[in-house]
Order: sequence, then C-alpha cells, then structure tokens
Amino acid sequence: MTMEQRDQRQWYAIRTFHNKATTVCRIAEREEVEWYTPVREEELLEGGEVVVRHTPLMPSLLFLRATEEFIARLKVEFETGFFLCYSDL
Repeated sequence: MTMEQRDQRQWYAIRTFHNKATTVCRIAEREEVEWYTPVREEELLEGGEVVVRHTPLMPSLLFLRATEEFIARLKVEFETGFFLCYSDL
C-alpha cells in the first residue's frame, strides 16, 4: 500500500452474510487493510482452569479502514450478495 493510498483510507462498517466474515478478514490482512470486530471477553472454567475466550458481539459485523478501491474490489469479488457496506446507505 502506497503512502497516498494510506492517506485515502476511511472506516467502513460492513455486514457480512453466509459466514463470510473470516474470508473478508483474510483478504483484508493480505492487502494490509486494518480491520476490527467488537468482541466480548468471557472467562470460562474448562478442566479446572480459567480460559479467556473472545466472542464477537455481532459475528457478521466488521469495520474496515480501507480505500474506496478496496471496497469496490470486495463488492466485485463477493458480487455484493455477501456483504452490505453501510457507507452505501
């Protein structure tokens, strides 16, 4: 990602469908796009030990800090049927 592209990034809220959040995150990481999903931290007792688990608050909601070009490529790749970009509303 060039310095000019970094300056053009903005946050997008994206709702994925059909369990595609993981796929979108992998693409974002590959393209060096920052992403975030709100999680709830839970402490569970498993086998006598406390285990901390992070569970998404809304599994289909992602926030991406990306360029318009990246979002446009995602729309083409997923044929817009797998996610909704809230900046379009």
